[in-house]
Amino acid sequence: MQKFHKLIEQSLKKDQLETLLKTLLTDQELEKITERINILELLMQNKTQRQIAKELGISITTVTRGNKILEENQEIKSYFNTSDSIHPKST
Repeated sequence: MQKFHKLIEQSLKKDQLETLLKTLLTDQELEKITERINILELLMQNKTQRQIAKELGISITTVTRGNKILEENQEIKSYFNTSDSIHPKST
């Protein structure tokens, strides 16, 4: 994991994070990571698991996995500033 962290740091300094991730991960892996990020953002907006599953077209089980991540790792919430969210808050 330390090597991965070092690669991330180096790619950030060179503005090449996207290139690094596309080199290391398959398209499907990148899609799953994006899906996980979307789930966490929507959970941080206090949407229900059913709303998220419907909005993203995924199973409730997948959303529940994301919810478990937030419950077990409270500090991760600070990474998801809802004002910078990909998904606009619903009114």
